[in-house]
Amino acid sequence: MKKLAVRIGTSVDSLELINPNDEGNPTKIESAEFNGFAVVRIKNFNGVHPSGTERIEYNPYFEGKKHMFSLHIQGKFLKDWDANEIVWASQWDKPINIPALFIKFWHMIAPHAMSDLSGPKPYFQSYAVTSSSLIQTWEKEPDNFVNHIQEDLSNILPSHLPIKRQKSFLFGSEESNLVASRRRILTVEENRKSVRFPAGKTIAFETFNTFFDPNNFHVRIPGTYYDLQSVLGDQPLRMYLRSKDGSAVFVIVELSLE
Repeated sequence: MKKLAVRIGTSVDSLELINPNDEGNPTKIESAEFNGFAVVRIKNFNGVHPSGTERIEYNPYFEGKKHMFSLHIQGKFLKDWDANEIVWASQWDKPINIPALFIKFWHMIAPHAMSDLSGPKPYFQSYAVTSSSLIQTWEKEPDNFVNHIQEDLSNILPSHLPIKRQKSFLFGSEESNLVASRRRILTVEENRKSVRFPAGKTIAFETFNTFFDPNNFHVRIPGTYYDLQSVLGDQPLRMYLRSKDGSAVFVIVELSLE
């Protein structure tokens, strides 16, 4: 039976096997574009891990949460960027057999994504500031990797962008309302361009969802599920944090069943 392997690097050629859920030893990321750390959390992880390490199946992070994985990147860009230039992306070298219902579902949950999923080299990408589940920057720079982040862009947002903390007893937590506000306001290109990521400023991105289980590559959507490995034709799933034009790759996280 195939098992999940997770690799991280700054290029496809530099990808190295990592031990998911090892929050005490985040993977170091060093390149000409970005310096930082990455942690991948997998609920009930039963996959491959590097020799000399012990597999970490249980992670208390998932207590009370519905999602099955978390991708958490923290670090510093080494040049200035704006939020209109940074994306999460996936791409494949060969065509994929993606069902029409899944494409419809994907456009529903990521309406502003840019994609061609039926071409000879399929891809999709979406702005990091609208697709990330949580983003945090700090007024006082953290000394180390921060395991559990909170939504907070207040110290880099221009004063004219009305992303504010608002408590709501009807529509979820204060943090979820803040995330929704950030996503709504930053769907506007002009607003994204006004948000700067200064060189040397620590920023953390975390992304997760409730429909993908990396342990078996199953994607569950209302009424059905798909075997993502069959959809991808045994190609790995690679998630890139990179520039929109592809000129700079900050980190790649690869998931594969082996």
